[in-house]
Amino acid sequence: MEDITLQELKALVAANSRAIGGLEELQIQDREQLLLSRQQWQEELAASRREYDHKQASLERQLAASRQQWQEELAASRQQWQEELTASRREHDRIAASLERSIDYARQLGQLGNRIGELNEAAFYPSLERVLSEDFHMEVIAPHVRARRQGEELELDVLAYANEDVNTVFDVEIKTELDQAALDQILDQLRRFPRFFREHRGKRLYGVLAAVKIPPGLRRRVLRQGLYLATIRDDVFDVVRPEGFEPRAFPN
Repeated sequence: MEDITLQELKALVAANSRAIGGLEELQIQDREQLLLSRQQWQEELAASRREYDHKQASLERQLAASRQQWQEELAASRQQWQEELTASRREHDRIAASLERSIDYARQLGQLGNRIGELNEAAFYPSLERVLSEDFHMEVIAPHVRARRQGEELELDVLAYANEDVNTVFDVEIKTELDQAALDQILDQLRRFPRFFREHRGKRLYGVLAAVKIPPGLRRRVLRQGLYLATIRDDVFDVVRPEGFEPRAFPN
């Protein structure tokens, strides 16, 4: 190994010192760059957090506004529904009250009609009794007869009968205005009569249909069925006896 002079040794030490200094300078620069990068990252992170907080706050405001709007719409719908329900109840109560008044009115009319019928009947009843007793020799004349058997009922306006030699029974139906339903009714009564009035079995059974108003068409129909037809006019009960009429004795 060659001997190093003092001058060379000093130069070598100086070179090493410069190298070390350069390395230290580089380390300082790297440290500063690292600190700068960290600071930049922290600033970007803070900015991201601020943006996130801003968006979250905006979203919460939108949700709060939507919730408020929904609650207001729900309250308005509930209020409207309650008002409609109240109006519907008032209308229902009004209709129910009106219907009740109509039913009561109809009931009163029915009672009035029954009362008028009773008064009219009371007026011509003496004439009816006279015709049945004098012209047809009836011994018993009973108004408003009702019979029940095995849960069924048969009601007659007038039942008249005589025993022994006469041996006859009459079913008399009285109407204000004659119609087909009245004709069907008395025919059904005469058909059912033997079942409800067994005590009159064997008697000749006749039907009498009396009315204040008698349409011409029904007049002919009643007579063709072999029923006696009677008019009621001015409180007089009068049996129609057209030429050639043959009364029908119904099965009994």
